Amino acid sequence: MRAWQFWTLNALSGVLVLLVIIQFFLSQDVGRLQQAVLSEQREVQQAQASEQVLRALALRVAQLAEKEPDLNNLLVKYNLRVNQTSTP
Repeated sequence: MRAWQFWTLNALSGVLVLLVIIQFFLSQDVGRLQQAVLSEQREVQQAQASEQVLRALALRVAQLAEKEPDLNNLLVKYNLRVNQTSTP
């Protein structure tokens, strides 16, 4: 093996080691980002579920207010109105 071949192979192996180290740190960053994305997705799903429950609750209160004058007066007192059309 000639000297230039030796140094060329050493330089290439040094570059490969550097690339492996960079890949290691980048893969750790990707793992952290994936965890953050999963956390945000869970939050959005919980918010969507809560929205459905709150819509159903608001509609139920509006239906009861039609039958219960005290509840209706309370809603009017605090200027609370419920639109009973279903919107997704």
